[in-house]
Amino acid sequence: MSKTYHTQTARFIAAIADAMPSDVPADVMQGWIESPKALRKALTEALCPPYETNFSTWKQVTVGNLGNAKTARKQLKAAGIKIGNWGDDILGRATFEDTEATLDLVRVSVKELGLETGATTAEIYAAAERHGLSLCPAEVAPQLWLQYPDLLPRGEWSLVAMEAIVDSDGDRVVFYLAHDDGGRWLLADRGHPDRRWLGSNRWVFVRSK
Repeated sequence: MSKTYHTQTARFIAAIADAMPSDVPADVMQGWIESPKALRKALTEALCPPYETNFSTWKQVTVGNLGNAKTARKQLKAAGIKIGNWGDDILGRATFEDTEATLDLVRVSVKELGLETGATTAEIYAAAERHGLSLCPAEVAPQLWLQYPDLLPRGEWSLVAMEAIVDSDGDRVVFYLAHDDGGRWLLADRGHPDRRWLGSNRWVFVRSK
């Protein structure tokens, strides 16, 4: 399926093509063609250098010691954490890390990423990447509650920036954590790229060490 570009974007792509060195070897070009993620990373680093970031570590969390959804459910229940139906659906579809690692996490609002009036999921993730932040493994969501039982005061909630998980209905979904009058929750919401969020919405990302 071809993409439809705005005029400025089309002109920018044409300018890049015109500026491309004429002596790039065919095997190098083919290598980039076969590695679109690596090409995107290289272009991002060249065209969108990271901003200086002053985001401090919010929490440190260890992943890689749960193993599977069954263990996660058991430990969450023992800790008094409730799991919403949607959250439980994607918990059963989540990938759990097989190597133990400690991650530095930051919790930032969409506004703090420079998107004053709100933005889509894709725009938020791109802005975070420019600030040197990266997406969380899905396992971060249950681990935060397990390792920090008092993580959020009552009335607060926070989204977990992650690769969306396709649920049983085919929706792309991300975890979020909430503490309301009913207790502490592991929940989920739609996280497709064009979903729009408010400037005040807060997300958890991984901070580079």
